[in-house]
Amino acid sequence: MTQTLRVLVADDEPLTRSELVSLVESEAGLELVAVCRDGKEAFERLGQADVDLALLDVEMPLMSGIEVVRSLGSAAPPAVVFATAHPEFAVAAFEVQAIDYLLKPYDHARFAAALGRVRERLTSRDGADTGTRLVLRREGRVEVVMVQDLLWVESADQYVQLHTTDGERLMRESMSRMEEALLPHGFLRVHRSAIVRLEQVRELHSLPGGAKELLLGDGSRVPVSRARAAEVRRSLL
Repeated sequence: MTQTLRVLVADDEPLTRSELVSLVESEAGLELVAVCRDGKEAFERLGQADVDLALLDVEMPLMSGIEVVRSLGSAAPPAVVFATAHPEFAVAAFEVQAIDYLLKPYDHARFAAALGRVRERLTSRDGADTGTRLVLRREGRVEVVMVQDLLWVESADQYVQLHTTDGERLMRESMSRMEEALLPHGFLRVHRSAIVRLEQVRELHSLPGGAKELLLGDGSRVPVSRARAAEVRRSLL
């Protein structure tokens, strides 16, 4: 049986607050337990510890949504989804372990997807985050890629191409910064244009002329530079 989630909504704009309340009331398995008009009210209500999910605006009087979450500390905080018109706060939101980041205009399909992520988190072994997030801004929306779903990364001019378990994504970032971020998570830069998850490597091939390439679990073939070949071989042993 699906657990009923107790939900708090906090937004200082009456119309937006009403839209969020309507979304909550339209979904089975949700119980609206509090509606707040500013960050301070939300913080005080969340301190009563009977909220499973907090839907928070980012910019609110007295305390921002991000300040609310930071002030809660680590004592079993609720799941948090930010709902806002401001995409520029996405990185800060995920730094405080938000599960999702909804941008206006809200719709039922996007809200249902966020609820799915919330339920996955709440039913995991300890409710903790299961991996580092990469935050992508594309065409006025924010998308999150979990590092655990990332197979390999390919240079694409001013962008990097993320090859994931459910498709490809473009992210505006440098390969050097991606290498730094991914190294602690079992990735290795094998070429100036490629970073791979080592556990995805199935074979290391020698090609005519002394070149080498990796065969990955998804069938991708990734070049290995001569300068990095020895390190790649050691990493696979």
